[in-house]
Order: sequence, then structure tokens, then C-alpha cells
Amino acid sequence: MEYTLSILFIILILWLILYFILEFSIVNKKIKSVNQVFQELDKVFIKRLNVLYKILDIIKEYDKIEFDVLSSNLYDYINEYNEYNLEKKISVNEGLNLDLKKIFLTSKVYPELLDNFKYVKLEKQLKRFNKVISKLCKKYNNLLLIYMDRKKIFPSNLICSILEKDEYRYFRIED
Repeated sequence: MEYTLSILFIILILWLILYFILEFSIVNKKIKSVNQVFQELDKVFIKRLNVLYKILDIIKEYDKIEFDVLSSNLYDYINEYNEYNLEKKISVNEGLNLDLKKIFLTSKVYPELLDNFKYVKLEKQLKRFNKVISKLCKKYNNLLLIYMDRKKIFPSNLICSILEKDEYRYFRIED
């Protein structure tokens, strides 16, 4: 009897260890998938920043006062972007999404911008980047939702607290 209880206890302990290992693996994969999609997003964010800066150089010739502050902020973002944490990168890009509306309206206010080949080319690039960003943000948010749901369950919540380096948050998407 005592021998049987010992074996059952050992089996239970082994089962718990295997369960934690499996759970660790699952949580780790979810974190990696969220980070992987964010890295893809990050690359597009950087490209978009550079295109925005080039567009602003062209636009400032038409409306210097309106776009001086934005170009100053963009310059800071470009120079410091790699040092930002995930939270700051998301905040910066959400703010840029609002500024993009101003930029796209500029060609309505100054229709002569549409005669500028370089501006038109950059604006098309910017629109393509925004479509890619929108798709990647949706994918990122979906993966993050799955991860956050997993994070609410024991023992995943313990494992998440050990593995999580950044505080994740959803990206606000405006189409």
C-alpha cells in the first residue's frame, strides 16, 4: 500500500512537472509570436518615419509654420526610435496616425503638390506602408489577445510573469 502511494505520488509530481514544461513552451511560443509580429511592424514603422520626414521636407515649402513642429518631432523620433521601449513605440506611431491625416489633407489645400512627382511617389509609398501597418496591427492585436487570455489562467500567469520582458498593450487602429 505504501509502495503504491509512493509511486502515485511520484507519477503525480512527474505529471505536474511535464505540465509546467508544456505550459512554459506554449506561453513562450505565444510571446515569441507577438514579438515577431511587432518586429515586422517596427521595420515598417521605421520606413514610414523616413518617408514622412521626406514628405515633410516637401510640404514645408508650402506651409512652414504648420509642419515645423511635426518635422521637429519626426526628427526626434527617427534619432531616438531604437531606444524606445515597446510602449513608447506604439504611442509614437498612434500619434503619427493622427498627424498623417493632416499630411494627406495638405494636397487638398495645396493642389500644386500633386504636380510634384517626388511628393506623389512618397505619398503612394506612405499609403502602402499604412495598409501594411494596418494588417500587421490587426495580426499583432489578435496574437496579443490570445496571449492575454492565456495569461489569465493558472499556471500560465506565473510563467508569463517570469518570461515577460515588456508590458504589452494593444495598438489602436484607425482605418
